[in-house]
Amino acid sequence: MHTIGYEAFFFLDCTNPISVTISDTVTNIGNSAFVLFTNLTAVTFGTNVTSIGDGAFSCCYSLTNLMVPDSVTSMGTHAFYFCTGLTSATIGNSLTSIPQYAFYGCQKLTILTIGKGVTNIGQNACTACTSGQQHV
Repeated sequence: MHTIGYEAFFFLDCTNPISVTISDTVTNIGNSAFVLFTNLTAVTFGTNVTSIGDGAFSCCYSLTNLMVPDSVTSMGTHAFYFCTGLTSATIGNSLTSIPQYAFYGCQKLTILTIGKGVTNIGQNACTACTSGQQHV
């Protein structure tokens, strides 16, 4: 089991847009791993990622599109909190719960596609997503 640890890329201040590909050897993305990675524009998850920690991608303002793969079975609170550039997100079929504040403040989120495994959506999961529609 490989983990991207707590605050591994905290407030990484790059001048150019960055796209990240997470290796297939990674299974866990730790709490706040990419928090405030302001120029992160895209993330591609490896096929073995099973968990995304609390606040893992909070305040990644440049992140625009998101595809959470079917391998992910757990997501922490505030996972994509205030990703203000996020316009679309797709949640894979293995996730059963979208936690509280998961997409809070994602003001440009227009499409949220929720996988068939989701049976619970937490409090304020999409609050302050002012321009969205939801596809179930």
